[in-house]
Amino acid sequence: MTLVGFVVVDINIMKKVLFAFTTFSLVAGAYAITNEAIQGGTGSGNRVHIATKLTEQGITANNTLDLVLNSAEGYCFYRGGSLKVKTITANNGDGDFNVADSVTIDANSDSEITALNVNAWTVASGTTTITNSKSSTALVKLNVKDRFYVINSSYNPVLLFSKVTAEINTTVDSENSTYSTIDGIGKVNIDSTANVTMRGDELRLSGSNSSINIDGHFKYAGGTHSLGFSIYGGSLNVNNTGTFTLAEDKALTVRNNATAKININGGGKFIMESGSQIKINVGGIFVTYKDEEGNVLNPTTDEQRIILRDVNIDNNVKTWSSNFTQENATANASGVRLVGSSKFLNSSNWKIDRRLQVGGEADLSTLTISDSSIVDITSAIAQNKPTVELIGNAKLVLTKANAITQNTTGFVSFVSKGDLANTLEMSANQKYTEMSVEKTLSVYLLDNALLEIDGALTVAVGQELQIFNFAENSVKVGSADESTLNAIKLYDSNKELMGTATLVDGYLTLASVPEPAEWAMILGAIAFAFAIRRRK
Repeated sequence: MTLVGFVVVDINIMKKVLFAFTTFSLVAGAYAITNEAIQGGTGSGNRVHIATKLTEQGITANNTLDLVLNSAEGYCFYRGGSLKVKTITANNGDGDFNVADSVTIDANSDSEITALNVNAWTVASGTTTITNSKSSTALVKLNVKDRFYVINSSYNPVLLFSKVTAEINTTVDSENSTYSTIDGIGKVNIDSTANVTMRGDELRLSGSNSSINIDGHFKYAGGTHSLGFSIYGGSLNVNNTGTFTLAEDKALTVRNNATAKININGGGKFIMESGSQIKINVGGIFVTYKDEEGNVLNPTTDEQRIILRDVNIDNNVKTWSSNFTQENATANASGVRLVGSSKFLNSSNWKIDRRLQVGGEADLSTLTISDSSIVDITSAIAQNKPTVELIGNAKLVLTKANAITQNTTGFVSFVSKGDLANTLEMSANQKYTEMSVEKTLSVYLLDNALLEIDGALTVAVGQELQIFNFAENSVKVGSADESTLNAIKLYDSNKELMGTATLVDGYLTLASVPEPAEWAMILGAIAFAFAIRRRK
């Protein structure tokens, strides 16, 4: 007992009271405040100010607020006023939420949480931020039953992901009636501390000034092969530490004449998982590479080079033309690598800097270039020869004459390399500056096609150049040494070995094989020489 003035205080009781009060405060603080439902405006010019409505309810907005909205009829429009909340729900997930001004959704959670639950979600102006102040790895779900928009042509709408692992979930719609859009001057920014995955319906990037800017990680895992991530314009910027991933069995489609831009800056990476595909319409894709200072360059490593899978294999796009352009390098070298099964059809015009690579995986990769399509391989650097490379388990099918060329000089080198043998199938004449067979290459000459090699033909030790459907004057070569000629195997149309090759007047021809009478003379001469030796 302690005497304080005229009041007797029991210290033990006081401790218990303080403990109980502190515990109650901590428990109470662990739960978010929930407001009475706020009715939104019925038109874009009649937005309801959320912060004001909360003040009228005696609530101060902070990151412990579970914001409840009421949007019973159509879109409901709100102004945020730099609002920060923990979660947002509109009509138990069935209402629409169209917001202007700044809103921050801070999940403030160290475990999985649904931070947004609405029917439709629109960022119309200002910056809406998605973050998690407690944990950057706990999953924050943004559930949007219908679609989400970042769209406006005047008020700079931005959707920013920062210090968060987030998942945008939208409805899967195979009828193409539902899609999410980044349009006008809308931007989605994923900073270096964010990891975002989108699942569900089609995502459309449109409008010449719209963009997705990735410094962290963005994975598109929504839509179907027929819909997917559709680019009508704008730019996909993968910056320095950023990674864009097209998920397994998903598609990225360029749909109209407004050329889309993919900008890979610094160490940015563009990745396509197995079974995913790129489908390119008339406008095509324009790819640039820049270093961290903004200087244009093209990377030299496979993990940074753009890798495309299964281009134009869907039946729905066989009538589409396509254009793919890379900006010429000012340093180093670049190129495009194709894996899976790809087709360049109907006047496709691919301009690729430095090299086109096909293959390099355990499963066979096939590229077919047909109709009036063409690949123009250029290089801004003299020592970097424009090259087409089959890099293991690859098949190149050419049905148009000189389908791979350099428009300015026509000089393109052909290389076969990798861990597994490669195949070249040609039903029209093809011309290359030189050919290097570092890994066994099978060449099929169909429809009397002529293979012409201006310069040197070389074959590595232990490898072979196998030519099927061989005929006289079907392969023209500038030069080939004896070891190379011995490594060339010639086959007829039945795949029967005819023999090895020799070079006569610039053309490969079958090395002469002695006739039976000649064999008899040779054997007789050997026997005669042996007899003379025995007499001695």
